[in-house]
Order: sequence, then structure tokens, then C-alpha cells
Amino acid sequence: MKKRVVPASFFLTFVLPIVHLALCIAADRGAIDDGWILLTTVDLPAGLLLLGLTFQGYGPPLLWFGVFGTLWWFLVSCGVWSAWCLLAERRRRTQVHRSPPRSGIDGGV
Repeated sequence: MKKRVVPASFFLTFVLPIVHLALCIAADRGAIDDGWILLTTVDLPAGLLLLGLTFQGYGPPLLWFGVFGTLWWFLVSCGVWSAWCLLAERRRRTQVHRSPPRSGIDGGV
């Protein structure tokens, strides 16, 4: 059975969600002044919905921003990674089709 190699770019899809979660925890601990406003700006357009749910009293901001904001960034990262893979595949296919034709058996003119 052939072992499948996962490209390093796939692991980069987890960088933004992890950074977002760390930012949420720092904002909840009070390490960042106006942290929730910063997270609302970073999470646009989903941040406006999350901010509205927080101010309506449906739960603590760490729950809404920590879970759903991080999920938002995971989906954005997966979308960017998928688009990058599709473009790389398209580039590879066009390079294969553009290879110059050989003239003659020995490749000469």
C-alpha cells in the first residue's frame, strides 16, 4: 500500500484558527485592551453576528468568539487551501499540455 504524503500547506490551514483561539483567550483574560472589539473587527462579517449574540446575553464572549469565530477562520483557511490546490492542479495540467511537440525520432529538425 502506497503511503500518502500530506503537503505542508495543509497544516497551514490550522495556523489561523489556532492564532484566533489564542487571541480569544488573551482577550478573555484581559491581556489585550479592547480585545473583543479587535476580535469583532478580525472576524468580520461573522463578528457582527457574534457580537450581537454576546450583547443579547446568550452566553459569554469566549464561547461565541472562541468556538464559532475559530470555526469561521478554519472554514476560511480550508477555502483558501482548496482554492490554492485547485489553481496548482490547473497550472500543472496546462504545463503538461503546453510541452513542445517533438519533430522526428531523434528530436531534431
